[in-house]
Amino acid sequence: MYSKLFVVLVVYLSVAESNDIINGYTNARSKKIYSELKEAGPALWKRDEEVVVNTTYNDVISAIYVTDLREDHNGEAYIESGGVGLRSVVIRLKSPSILRGYKFQVDVYATPMGEGLFHKGGGYYGDTQYPRNVNRTNKMKTLCVAILLSLAVFASCQSHDLAIGQATYGDVIIYKADEVKYGFPLITRTTIIQYPEPGQNNYAIIKAIYIKDNNKDGSGGFPTIGAGGVGQRFVKIKLKSQRGNGLNFTITIYGRYV
Repeated sequence: MYSKLFVVLVVYLSVAESNDIINGYTNARSKKIYSELKEAGPALWKRDEEVVVNTTYNDVISAIYVTDLREDHNGEAYIESGGVGLRSVVIRLKSPSILRGYKFQVDVYATPMGEGLFHKGGGYYGDTQYPRNVNRTNKMKTLCVAILLSLAVFASCQSHDLAIGQATYGDVIIYKADEVKYGFPLITRTTIIQYPEPGQNNYAIIKAIYIKDNNKDGSGGFPTIGAGGVGQRFVKIKLKSQRGNGLNFTITIYGRYV
């Protein structure tokens, strides 16, 4: 079970680790105004570079793509100022640490102002726009799948324990029992546990209530406190199964005689 969780998390981290920039879109009117491979070797300091790209007077930037080409994809790239819809952009590239370099491919596209891609406010309208990098879309799909798998694995190993209060030195077990009921299709099983039982007395103050779900695969029931509890001399516990499933709990109550 935990090995499955580890594999899912590794997939998730490998997908989410890249710091690529995918900003804006290109279409048939877009033209590449800047394309450079930016590379720096290891040094005793953190490598750093500023990339400035300007358009001509009648053009505005329509797309910015910065791709980390190193195998570990842990370089840093971000936009400091300007960007899509404007006439300039400043991009900052950094190595992840000292003694490390970086390798980025930087591409910037521009579109003539007023030809369908932008209006005066800089927003998109008009022609259908196509993302440049299909691999980025695939990465996002993979990321979504990885997150869903992670949630599924977490759900599959979830138990429904309930712990209220804390047992300390001087507290003793005043009640302990297992409550097991088998499941039936489409049926929800319930159990009410009262301590002390009707007609009996309890002279200890309840200090802690531990209800352990013995079904660790997420199919167990749900415990709740209906009345009384910690600080009282009585408690009413309700155990409820999921529909079609049974329940299997161990209830332990600690108290102190005063």
